Order: sequence, then C-alpha cells, then structure tokens
Amino acid sequence: MKRILAALLFLAICSGTATAGTDTVPSSWQEATPEGLAEAGFALMLKGDFVKMAEEWFSRFDPELIGADKIDLGKRQFVVQMPMVGEIKRYELVSRTPYGQSMVKLKYLVVSEKFPLFFTFIYYRPDREWTALNITFSDKYQSLEE
Repeated sequence: MKRILAALLFLAICSGTATAGTDTVPSSWQEATPEGLAEAGFALMLKGDFVKMAEEWFSRFDPELIGADKIDLGKRQFVVQMPMVGEIKRYELVSRTPYGQSMVKLKYLVVSEKFPLFFTFIYYRPDREWTALNITFSDKYQSLEE
C-alpha cells in the first residue's frame, strides 16, 4: 500500500508534459480524445500487461523536464506495484470536467480484486493534439473529491 502511495507521489512530482502514445490512438491526432488516450493504458491494464501500460503512459514524459532516471524508476515501481492489487476487473469513467475547450480532467475508478484504485488525468490541448499534463493514482476514495 505504501508503495502505491509512493508511486502516486512520484507521479504528482513528475507532472511534467507528457504526450499521448501514437501506437494506440487514432491515426490522426485531431481524432484522439483524452478518454481514448487514457483508456489505451487501461486496456493494457485489463490484460495484465503492466509493462506495456507503463511504457504507454511513462514514455511520454519529457526526460529533459523530469530526468530519464526518475522516469525509469517510476516505471519500474509501477510495474512491481500494480500486481499487488490483484486482477483488474474493469475501469469506469467517474467524471469528466472540462476547463474551456483546451483542458479536461478525467477521473477513473479501477475495480480490482483487492481494492479500488482512483486515477486522475489532466489533459491540455494547446493546438491540435492532446497532451497529458498530469497522471496520478491513489487507493484512497477521498481522491475522488479533489
């Protein structure tokens, strides 16, 4: 549990710019939605492929802003910690809060065998493509209220 919270802290610290993956999004960036970008990782999570999921989300952070060693550490910790929650059953979009036309906050509930996880994504679109500004997760239901 403490490791999951440590990963949450790492992700909060590493809230630098991250761009969406091109291998699991629509062929055109203009077609990609924040939900589609987040759910590409969740699809991998449902398959139990935490390594690919970590690559999908973590590889999009800018190593110049965060540091490649911190990104690699975060990926490794995430991959080690996710199996602790047991089998992932499903994910649900809990809320979508737009901030104008160029920013959106998505909150997801991930239903696992042992306990729920709460993921929050903040996406920004300065031009034509959506960029992840922050991705956090927690095992505390209070994070839904933030």
